[in-house]
Order: sequence, then C-alpha cells, then structure tokens
Amino acid sequence: MRREWEPEELIAAWTLLDGDWGLVGNKTGATRLGFDISSA
Repeated sequence: MRREWEPEELIAAWTLLDGDWGLVGNKTGATRLGFDISSA
C-alpha cells in the first residue's frame, strides 16, 4: 500500500461510484466494508 497520496488520487481510488453502491446495498457493518475493500 502506498504511504503518500495526493488528494485527487485518494478520491479516485477510494470513492464508490453509482454501480459500486448497488453491489454493497444488501450488506451491513464490517461485511460491507470488507466487500468494498476487496472489490477495489
């Protein structure tokens, strides 16, 4: 994992887009976060 990021890079790498929200809509709590991270 990178240690130094520019703000634009963080936004591009970690922002969920419309299609991403559909994938996590039925998940909750830690399951939701783990799913997001693993699908990035």
